[in-house]
Amino acid sequence: MAGRPKGAWADKAFRDALRVAVLEKQGGTTKLRKLADQLVTAGMSGDVSAIKEVADRLDGRATQQTDVTITDNRLVARLPEKAASDEAWAAEVAAVH
Repeated sequence: MAGRPKGAWADKAFRDALRVAVLEKQGGTTKLRKLADQLVTAGMSGDVSAIKEVADRLDGRATQQTDVTITDNRLVARLPEKAASDEAWAAEVAAVH
């Protein structure tokens, strides 16, 4: 399944209330359209944050480079090779101890 799982959007009461509010019409135009017009007007008057918001909404946010360093401090144990026989194993153990 691509995208967000269904539960990721569940119980978003504030988002749902905003959606209802911005889709209401006011003087024949939705509030959402009026908000968009105000954002564009702010950008046209030089408001850098408004310009950035319009650009992000139209082109998507600029990608950010992230550098990650991973230090692997895991203990590595080497197991002995399988002995040819029980006697050979006993001889190896005796030599180590």
